[in-house]
Amino acid sequence: MKTKILFIDDDPDQLDILTRAVQEYKLPCQTFTAKNGDSALSCYQQNEDIGLIICDTDLAGTGFLGEVGWVVYDRLQKQGYQGGFYARSSSGFRTEWAERNIEVIDKTAGLAYIVEKIQRYVGKKNE
Repeated sequence: MKTKILFIDDDPDQLDILTRAVQEYKLPCQTFTAKNGDSALSCYQQNEDIGLIICDTDLAGTGFLGEVGWVVYDRLQKQGYQGGFYARSSSGFRTEWAERNIEVIDKTAGLAYIVEKIQRYVGKKNE
């Protein structure tokens, strides 16, 4: 059975890169993408068996700062999400993620590193 992964990022190029990496490394995963918190919640409501979410820490949107990733995480948790979660960041916000026990992956890390994280998660899930 394929693990369902949701990538959340306001940059369509990042979503494309992540989705293609899963395909190119032939990971046993089905991918979904969302550009903001609302589309992520909608995707989760339609696919409650999503097992892993990888979310940008700083999403563009309405308001002064847009939507920060941990707000999306908190919203998903309130909807019942209990799967794996990684944050991707090119900036700070480490404290807010640490308070939620969420690992932050630096955006400068190569795709191989992200693929390794996905493989580890999928491996643990299938044990």
